[in-house]
Amino acid sequence: MIASLLVPVDSSTYAEPAQEQAVALAKAYQARVTGLYVLDVRYLEMPPYVDYSYAFEAVPQVIPTADLMDSFKAKSEHILGELAEFVRAAGLSVETRAEEGVPSQVIAEVGRAHDLIVMGKRGEHAKWTKDFLGSTAEQVTRRSATPVLLVEPVYRPLSKALVLFDGSNPANRFEGISLERDVDWNPEEDPAPVGLIRRCCACP
Repeated sequence: MIASLLVPVDSSTYAEPAQEQAVALAKAYQARVTGLYVLDVRYLEMPPYVDYSYAFEAVPQVIPTADLMDSFKAKSEHILGELAEFVRAAGLSVETRAEEGVPSQVIAEVGRAHDLIVMGKRGEHAKWTKDFLGSTAEQVTRRSATPVLLVEPVYRPLSKALVLFDGSNPANRFEGISLERDVDWNPEEDPAPVGLIRRCCACP
């Protein structure tokens, strides 16, 4: 049973479809939604563009001003406010939280208290082409103990799920997968189950 969703958000174009996907899932399972904005402290601790040509030269630490912190706070409140409004408009409960730290670490840690993390495939600071995962998205999927759903820049309702097993030790620990549907399934009428995966259980 998916009872809670964590939705990390930023100002990227991937954030909106991630919100749409999260709301669709939350409505299907009547799950609560938590919006998360993480202020990347790395942008506060040093200049945004540093020449590392001289590896042994000390880089002076930048002390963030009150105005800078206020601007970050206003940005987080605006982004989280839009998410909360969107979720409530769908008739769902939502809470929001703003944190400071390295985004991938904070997302993975906060995600431990949720059943699923729904986030964009790339973030606002992604530097490569759209075919690549953003660094934060990749690090979250590697670090997180909670399942992660990465969303493309265009929202597309989920209808089918492909479950892959590669024969590795982690995969072999899965003795069964529970597929539950919101409605009764008649295989004669609907030979291809299109219900969402409720839970993927690792059996001891």
